[in-house]
Amino acid sequence: MHLMWEWWLCEEKKVAYVEPVCTDPDFRKKGLGKAALLESIRRCIEFGAEEVIVESSLPIYLSSGFFPKFIRHPWDKEF
Repeated sequence: MHLMWEWWLCEEKKVAYVEPVCTDPDFRKKGLGKAALLESIRRCIEFGAEEVIVESSLPIYLSSGFFPKFIRHPWDKEF
């Protein structure tokens, strides 16, 4: 089984960033990704985060209580 996630904490702003959460395709739809996400959030709070952000609108994040705060528009220049 493969499960991956990372999180970072900016201690001075008390903001944590969690992402990506992914699971091996053979083990999806079993709640493992959500368990990893919730554990990441728990650890972020334990280390002092007052806010946790992700940069995705995947259903796993929306069903875990995340909501859109703003929409980013990437800029691109082709040569």
